[in-house]
Amino acid sequence: MINLDLAKLLHPRFWDLVPAFMPGLFFEISILLAQPQMVQSLTGPAKLERYLEIIIALILAFVIGNAFMLWVRAIQTNLQLVDKLAKTVCDGLLEYLVRSLRRRGLGGSKFVRWATIRGLSQREKFSVAHMVWRKAAAQVLKRRYGIEPPGPLRDSEWRAWSSILGTVRPEWIRGLLLILATEATGWAGLAAAYVAPNLRTRPYFVFSLFLIVYGLVSDWFNLRRWNRPASSWEMGTRATLVEIPVNPPSRGSEPEEDVQPQ
Repeated sequence: MINLDLAKLLHPRFWDLVPAFMPGLFFEISILLAQPQMVQSLTGPAKLERYLEIIIALILAFVIGNAFMLWVRAIQTNLQLVDKLAKTVCDGLLEYLVRSLRRRGLGGSKFVRWATIRGLSQREKFSVAHMVWRKAAAQVLKRRYGIEPPGPLRDSEWRAWSSILGTVRPEWIRGLLLILATEATGWAGLAAAYVAPNLRTRPYFVFSLFLIVYGLVSDWFNLRRWNRPASSWEMGTRATLVEIPVNPPSRGSEPEEDVQPQ
């Protein structure tokens, strides 16, 4: 018997291209089912064979789907910028209000105490997350590369290593590729409804908007983690831990097998 494993025949990055077909195929199938005469008017004059039509349809599905996925990536980038701007404005406004209340002799108010505790908590989370990353990075430098880690006061050298050590997976930044393709499918549905008026029904719009909203909510929570310094250092620690070589247990530390009495 011959076992054919497609995962070994195809390049691993090939599977990253497969989700791009989902929004493109949804766009084409929606238009084909809603207004088949439109599709026939486009393909009829060419007089192509059936197999050639399928190949062209798949190529167009990939191109269209990839365009919608790029559109989603652009939305994610803008959401990240908006979240950074909102955080900067809120932190600045909060700091201004605390200073104003302290100047007026209201430093003991509940609001000031809450803002002070909040700031101390955020700084502590950042300090702990950064310290944990330094411990992981020191082990990588020492055990994997044989480099003596920088001292605790060499912050500039540690910052240089922070951009080198650890490989951050793309899904940690943009989220799961399937969710990205799902949101792109929702945008493809709205675009198909614009092209084919017969698709402008309530169930179709509700379905498309559901895919878009679900993707936007996932993007928002995922990007907020990267915009928080403590969370970003935690992600960096996870990526750095992967590079630490695992030492095999010594013979003396291997657990003895339990011997059952005869």
